[in-house]
Amino acid sequence: MKKVIALLLAFLMCFALLACGQKAEPAPSKDDAAPADTTPEKQEDTTPADTTPADETPAEEPEGGEEPAADTKFPGYFDDDVDHFARKKYTLCYAMPMETNMHDEYLEGFYKIQDKYNFELVFSNSNNDSEQYVQNIEIMAAKGVDGFFIDCPNAVCVRVKELLDELGTPYIAFNSPLYDENNLMAAPGVIQDGASCGEATATWFCEHYTDYWGDVDKKDVKMLTLTSSSYPEFAKRSNGAKEVFLANFPDSEVQEIDMTGKGVAADGAYDMVTPVITTQPEVKYWYIQCGVDNWGQGAARAVEGAGLDKNSMVCSVGNVLLVGAWEEGYEGCWCCGAYTTNLDLAVPAVSGLIALIDGRATADTLWKERAIPGDSYGDNYGIWYSLVSAMTKDNYNKLVEEAEVRYGLK
Repeated sequence: MKKVIALLLAFLMCFALLACGQKAEPAPSKDDAAPADTTPEKQEDTTPADTTPADETPAEEPEGGEEPAADTKFPGYFDDDVDHFARKKYTLCYAMPMETNMHDEYLEGFYKIQDKYNFELVFSNSNNDSEQYVQNIEIMAAKGVDGFFIDCPNAVCVRVKELLDELGTPYIAFNSPLYDENNLMAAPGVIQDGASCGEATATWFCEHYTDYWGDVDKKDVKMLTLTSSSYPEFAKRSNGAKEVFLANFPDSEVQEIDMTGKGVAADGAYDMVTPVITTQPEVKYWYIQCGVDNWGQGAARAVEGAGLDKNSMVCSVGNVLLVGAWEEGYEGCWCCGAYTTNLDLAVPAVSGLIALIDGRATADTLWKERAIPGDSYGDNYGIWYSLVSAMTKDNYNKLVEEAEVRYGLK
């Protein structure tokens, strides 16, 4: 439904702009020197980013659904009619909350398109320290970066928004929402919609469970979902999956594990899932939905340790650990992940931020045609919901190749 609403709004705004004869004029670019990278050492994987949603509309529908080109006159799209080499090379900073395998995936996406969009990427890493995150932004702004991708810890969103506005350096939210004091988006951003992530994996499960278990009685299937009451995105992922599951298994039960206080490590999921599945021998089949792939890894270990892997299917949000397992030959019960390619995050983010730096768009106008009235993130700013697909061992390489073709990299 988000796709339909956003597309209709985009067309209406296009017609209005054409009628008025409006055209954005690019402003002169900055001439600041590029800064050096001040990234600290890597940290062990902990949290995933706030990740989540699929709100794209294709000209041609690839697997998962996407909108490759902008059939509009709005700036901030990957196929903008602008010469990126008629200006200086911009220096763009990815302000990371920490460095994990997942964040390295995002970096790789940015690096892939540096030459195409004439920018240099640098990044800062606060090692999961909210105060350091704020300080890093000040440091990188002083070095003269032209713009920021803000992947902000929830605890300092309001402070970071105030600081960025004082600094005057263009920025967008990236991966994690940049919340205001009312928990609404405080800037345009490229994010995933948590509900769509849950819906993607649950839909895949409902379409493929018979491939694993045969034509079983639906009442014999129980859903177990791992979420966190302290982290809104995990709740959205869980609720999206539950809604799809119950629509297809109306007589089945759903049990929820609140992972608050357990972090996002695989060990925590293993510890929480093991007693649940081993003390309910009456459950014949388990569908286990995990809000992040670390939990998926831990849940799969718990299922396999209990000898229930033939009667269980584990799905998760995220791809790094699951793809790594597949590439090492894994073929177990952990079978599906909600996946957004790094290009489906990086390309819209770079296109939008450069439009802000050029002066072809402002924070109030960037992607405003994509704003959805009544959106749970608010509708004051444009939100680019990245494409989410159900990723399996058979299709994950194809999803990456399709993204490269979609954005003209192949």
